[in-house]
This record gives sequence, structure tokens and C-alpha cells, in this order.
Amino acid sequence: MKNRNSSAEKVVYILKIRKFILFVLFLSGLLACQNNQHTQEKITGKWYIEDIQAADTSDVLGSALLAFSIARNNVEAMEFTKDNKYNIINREDTILKQKNFSFTEDQSHIIIDGDTTWEIKELTNDQLILLSQDNTQVYLKKK
Repeated sequence: MKNRNSSAEKVVYILKIRKFILFVLFLSGLLACQNNQHTQEKITGKWYIEDIQAADTSDVLGSALLAFSIARNNVEAMEFTKDNKYNIINREDTILKQKNFSFTEDQSHIIIDGDTTWEIKELTNDQLILLSQDNTQVYLKKK
């Protein structure tokens, strides 16, 4: 009789654990969806380039080339739209290039047209710091 109670208690305990695990999985999925929406809302808008710096001294050339390219094309801002468009905008407020963007699953990187990846180092309501694949940090501000 004691064995039956013991095994019944184990079954009840396992069912409780299973319910708890399912609840945690559901909750984490819900939070991930909210985080995705939150990141999308924060990044939407026009971001003005404040500074470009090498993240370390190993690739100063990459930073210099990016800064030169931005200056040569009179690039002033990057814009991320609600419909996942990425625009490069010049000083005359004209769109120079338009591409699509998405986020990695963990929301830590922006992927431009499926090939260029920017790591999101910081994202607040008015500041965005991106790290390029060649180790260049781009500092942007919303105005």
C-alpha cells in the first residue's frame, strides 16, 4: 500500500513539474515577443550620425574608410521604419539607399539585406551605438 501512494505521489509531482515547465516556456515566449516589439519601437525613426570610432586599435582603417564614405556621400542619418526598411539619408534629407532590415532572434544584432550585420551595443530612446563587422562603432542620436 505504501508503494502505491509513493508512486502516485511521484506521478502527481511529475505532472506539477511538467505544468510548471510549460508555464515557464509560455511566459518566456511571451516576453520574447514583447522584447521584439519593444526593440522595434525603440529603433524606429531617424538616427543622426554623431561619431565613428574604431572599437579598438586593430582596425583603424575600417573606421577611416567608413567615415570617408559617409563624408563623400554627405550621409547624415540612418532611418529605420516600422515596415523594416533601412534608409541612408543625406544632408538634403534625400534617401540615398533603401534596404530591408531584420533582427537576430535574440535582438542583439540588426541584419541589413540579409548580409550586413550590426551589433546593437546600446539602444535607448535617444541614443544608438552600433558595432560593425569590421569593429567600427557608430554613435547615433535621435533629434
